This record gives sequence, structure tokens and C-alpha cells, in this order.
Amino acid sequence: MNQAPSAEAVVNLCRQRGLEGFDLRKLKASFANRANDERFTTDLILNYKAVAKGVDDASALHWFSEMKRATNEEPIPEANRSPRRTNIGPSYKAFGNTAALTFELDELRSTDANEQPIKTVAIEAARSNGPNSYNWDTKVIIQLTRNELPLFMGAMLGMRTAWEASGHGQVHNKRLKVARQEQGVFVQVTYGSNVMSVRVDHGVAFHVVALCMQALQAQYPHLSPDAILTMCSYVCAGQ
Repeated sequence: MNQAPSAEAVVNLCRQRGLEGFDLRKLKASFANRANDERFTTDLILNYKAVAKGVDDASALHWFSEMKRATNEEPIPEANRSPRRTNIGPSYKAFGNTAALTFELDELRSTDANEQPIKTVAIEAARSNGPNSYNWDTKVIIQLTRNELPLFMGAMLGMRTAWEASGHGQVHNKRLKVARQEQGVFVQVTYGSNVMSVRVDHGVAFHVVALCMQALQAQYPHLSPDAILTMCSYVCAGQ
């Protein structure tokens, strides 16, 4: 096979090997967006062949598993994000010398069992283009997945000293780093070679944590805030 398999072929083959849960619509869109990515296409063909042969295909299945995770919870591309997201809830900003951040309540493109939008928190980063001025027109957005949200909140609260998430974006080249410091929380957003870092004061961090709590309570209305905090502390301790 020298031609990349279709999204349908990948889903069918992985299902035969016990790997299910792909969002076919999102997978098709991802394949279309990466049609000119030669490295991705080569990896796709090689891993598809390995799984099809069924010989020592554990690493190939892992590759498809990671692709499924990233695709199913892919952040909405900046150019396609709906303006209504600004009306979901409050947002808070943090400013640094070279960059600024916005934290706001957002919704994943996936829905829950009742087909309701899943609340999360999005982080927008913009580079400085002068004193007290930031280029929000070219902002970089990282939308926390369901699995990342409690870990991010725990890191903001100091339940662990540092945490990071990678693999975001259409070509999986966005990364988020969080580290507790004496005077605040160091938050860094990386997009390719573009690095934007801001120290978030503890006062602002409080509001960011409140956003996380709001999103988690929307996801799990049967859990009390104390239960959510306790669970976050346990999962952060295990990281």
C-alpha cells in the first residue's frame, strides 16, 4: 500500500483489532487537514500496514490509539471557533512582559450521554507587540480535554509542583506547562517554536480555579465541590 488509507478503512481495521471509539467525522476532517503532511501520511501508511499484518503490531495500535485520543478531543481550530463561546461564562486575563493569557469557560465539540455540550476551560495566549499591547488577532488557543481539566486545576492549586499537556492542535504541536512558584503560577503555552510565558498571580489563579470548578461541576453535578477537590488531590498525587 503506497496510498494512505481512508478514515473508514482505519476505523474498520482498528475495530477488528479491538480498538474502538473513533469519531469518524472528526477523523475525516483531521485526515483532510493533514493531506499535505508527508510525515503524518508516511506514519499512517506504515502503522496501518503493521496492524493489517498483525505481526508485532502493539506499537502501531498504540499509535492509532494516541491518534484517536487527540482527534476525538481535538480543540476547535482558531479560525473556526464560534463567536458564541465568548458568552458561555466569565473570563480572566493575566499579563506579562512578553505575552498575555486569557482563561475562560468553554465547551468541547464532543457531547455527553444526553447530547449536551461538555464544559471545559480554554486558555488563549497572545504575544506582546508593544508596551501594554498584545496581538490577540494571532492568539493561540488550547482547550483542556476532560482528562486534563482536573490535573490543570490541581496544578493551579499547588496539588503538584508542575504539570504539562502536549499534543494539542491540528498537527499536535501545541503544549501547555504549569508550575507553581512563590509569587504565582508559571503558565507557558507553546505553539511550534512560538513560546508564550506568563506568571499568573495567586489572586488571578483563584478565579481560574473557580472556572475549572464550574466546568467540573457542570460535568458532574452529583459531586460536591469538596468531593471534586479531594478527587483532584488524589489524581494529582498519582501523577
